[in-house]
Amino acid sequence: MKFLFDENIDPATVRGLLREDATLDVVQARLEHGGTSDEFLIEWSTKQNCLLVTRDVNTLVGFAYKRVEEGVPTCGIIVLRQEASLGSIIQDLLLLAKASEVEEWVNQVIYLPLK
Repeated sequence: MKFLFDENIDPATVRGLLREDATLDVVQARLEHGGTSDEFLIEWSTKQNCLLVTRDVNTLVGFAYKRVEEGVPTCGIIVLRQEASLGSIIQDLLLLAKASEVEEWVNQVIYLPLK
């Protein structure tokens, strides 16, 4: 499973996730695609076949829904809830990585932690 973490994701989340499973393929937008648009991140993650992890419910999620409505495939979008603890986020991301394939999340927006 490959993840692209949006710029608004705290690096501690990525560090904690990799501490639990160093084999995960993780890209951090802040390091590799800093300052790019939400549309670019969605397009890039779709082409790279990875899940896009964000906290941006104001714009990024809207762009993803618009693409789906237009019939343009989009990567799976994982939105981290503001009130979620770091531990629950990491455990849910690990569960997704181990128990599913990225193709299962195409054109979907899910919120973590799972409730």
